[in-house]
Amino acid sequence: MSPPHLHLFHPPESLAGHIIEWLAEVQDSLQADANWDGCVWRRTPYNEQAGFDVGTAVDQVRRNPGPVILIQKVQAGLLARFRGAVQREVAVYSISPKCPMDIRLACEEARRGYEDGEPRIPLFELIAYLIISKLAKQDKWGGTALNKNFLWAEDLPNGGFPKGICAKRDILQVADSLFNAGLLVRKTSLGKLKYALGDKGIIQPVLDSADFRNVARAVQKIFDRSPRQVPARLLKYNDN
Repeated sequence: MSPPHLHLFHPPESLAGHIIEWLAEVQDSLQADANWDGCVWRRTPYNEQAGFDVGTAVDQVRRNPGPVILIQKVQAGLLARFRGAVQREVAVYSISPKCPMDIRLACEEARRGYEDGEPRIPLFELIAYLIISKLAKQDKWGGTALNKNFLWAEDLPNGGFPKGICAKRDILQVADSLFNAGLLVRKTSLGKLKYALGDKGIIQPVLDSADFRNVARAVQKIFDRSPRQVPARLLKYNDN
């Protein structure tokens, strides 16, 4: 299975004409391979100072998800900012090719990585994000007056999670851990638990970024207990 897009960042032709020739050779070769059917090749040159606009590049990759290969040297600070912004969404590779074959091998590695679900995140991180996403979609922001602002714990695993990956037991375990970490609130009604989202100031940035890195360290400890890694693209899972 080919990635829907492959992003190739490279030096400008004025500084590395041979790289442009190698890219054309590799692209022609791989587009003749059925393994690459359906892939859109997107090439972006650096400027003459080995730089690029990080915001534009991040937007481009997010609009057209797929692996990224950065060819030859690029400004280290820009690369770090770019990688930090997209590394949970797409795989990022950096190479210094000495011949066209080096570029081809990097492209094949990117394709195989996409087939294998790269980049990957801990299973419990996926479950945690899908829990808060589900509660947000249902407007379950807690409160003390209206029971409708809470969701029964027994209903939490019903819908919103990819089958065969997220088990009911794991979903309830992660929900309990999110409560202990302060991201969820809960109460008991009729002898049963109900859950809702915690402080919107903490939860909304997580929803917007699909990233828990800026919340309590206790949450990261939850993820470290995950039994396996899963494709990060499942963060966009929607069974509606």
